[in-house]
Amino acid sequence: MITMIDLWSQSEETKKEPSSNLEDDPLFRALVHHTLERELLRRRELRAHAQLGVRLDADAKAVDTAYQGMRARYDPKSYQRYGAATVAIAQRIVALLDQSRAHMQQAKPPAPPSPSGFMARMMRAIKKTP
Repeated sequence: MITMIDLWSQSEETKKEPSSNLEDDPLFRALVHHTLERELLRRRELRAHAQLGVRLDADAKAVDTAYQGMRARYDPKSYQRYGAATVAIAQRIVALLDQSRAHMQQAKPPAPPSPSGFMARMMRAIKKTP
């Protein structure tokens, strides 16, 4: 005689466990691709310092540290499991980071703003007084 418990245990044995590896899921792969694609579009509009997440007047060490962190985050090798198209997007993001790093290394820090108007007159007056 077969009981309900026997039927339940048989049905439990035949159930497939969901894949614990999201990277094998086509929807997840598409999500990663789409997210990276949107990030590339967003980054195309950023200035060099914003690409790297540093201040406009950041020193060489800060630029290099930020670059290394962002480069590791978007390393194309880490996206290989998501397909060639996703790797290509990661490569484009890295190219933007490379350009930004080069630009920040060549750029001179901005000069402090020169006083104008009332402040300029006051400074000239102060310099003239004995």
